[in-house]
Amino acid sequence: MTTTENQNQTNVLYLIFKVADNHYATLAENILEITRLHKLTVFEKMDKNLVGLMEFRDKIINVLNIKTILGINTENTTPDNTQILVININNKTYGLAIDEIIDITQLSESDIHKLPYQSDKPFITGLLNIKDHQTAILNIEEMINHSNIKIIEQEDSPKQPEQLPSSQPVQIPDITHTYDLQNEEKEYRFISFSLGEHIYCLSLKYVKEFAKMAKLNITQIPYTPDFFKGIVNIRGEFINIIDIKPFLGINSNNEISQKSKIIVINSTDLNIGIIVDEVFDMINISSQQLQAENSLKFEKNKFILSELVMENNKVISIINIDKLLKDSNLYVG
Repeated sequence: MTTTENQNQTNVLYLIFKVADNHYATLAENILEITRLHKLTVFEKMDKNLVGLMEFRDKIINVLNIKTILGINTENTTPDNTQILVININNKTYGLAIDEIIDITQLSESDIHKLPYQSDKPFITGLLNIKDHQTAILNIEEMINHSNIKIIEQEDSPKQPEQLPSSQPVQIPDITHTYDLQNEEKEYRFISFSLGEHIYCLSLKYVKEFAKMAKLNITQIPYTPDFFKGIVNIRGEFINIIDIKPFLGINSNNEISQKSKIIVINSTDLNIGIIVDEVFDMINISSQQLQAENSLKFEKNKFILSELVMENNKVISIINIDKLLKDSNLYVG
């Protein structure tokens, strides 16, 4: 099977979100975290395409105003209903202020259509129709480059607002102000899936893409452990395919159905894809839920962080993918 054929059969994870009345989609692999706006510092003079500055993991990041970048009316913008996509582009971290997360979905190249018109925004690269909503594909890296945003570098961030370099007036409050919404708890996104009769989840930040197991031509390697199912070429990369059921103490029957998928793991250490029986959905788990009593410490298996009892009384096990990737038994050869 050729690389081109594999590309046509490979699904990539996209996050769908709403800005005003418009729907957009962007690659999920660039997203570090999704959180509600808890504290935002706004200055009197700064680039019109910035909302302000916020703290993220002990550093200050620029929060981009996607509405002004896209030319959307910002008169009714208030920080109270804003969510922040924390994104990593070329090893730099930004926040992207949006109105609402709609969904996370798998898309192939055939799902995305070319623009039927000449756009003055080259960072909108295609269109798709999801649940009767026209959704624009957004290339965030190209958007940042094209918009020439005057980013405030961390080392240049002043302690006093009046020291900020002058720029165009911002299209939000015209006085220096700090919005403090720290009672808003963080939410983390996980992908839920089944292995045998059990439900597991994996943090979205570890998910690079999905592929349908039945449609991939996996090359088996002789004299390798049973859990190592072979190698497959996806998008020009050779991915090691692993059955993680033995690591989790689950009997593996090696049955592959139409619902079976490979989750390609976002890792700099290994090119690895894990086989799952069925991918369900994205679930939101708050920091309060993770710390509550219903998040049970799980000691029966070292690759499980905890078990979480959801509102529907379903138990979901959170996989410790970092520990799994570092396990010596995983390395073949």
